[in-house]
Amino acid sequence: MISSQPKSKENLMIRYICKLVLLTSKIFSFLHPYFATHKKQIKSIIYAEKVILRKNNIK
Repeated sequence: MISSQPKSKENLMIRYICKLVLLTSKIFSFLHPYFATHKKQIKSIIYAEKVILRKNNIK
């Protein structure tokens, strides 16, 4: 139980960072049309983070 607590905090941090990246990408897409072309790239990075989270939860 004790060893799983830091991991859950780590997962929360990763989720928070993902949300932050998503938010900044939305803001940039409004400001800079060039950034809108990288939306798919950012989504794939966030998807990869989710896959990593799932793998960590299985272990």
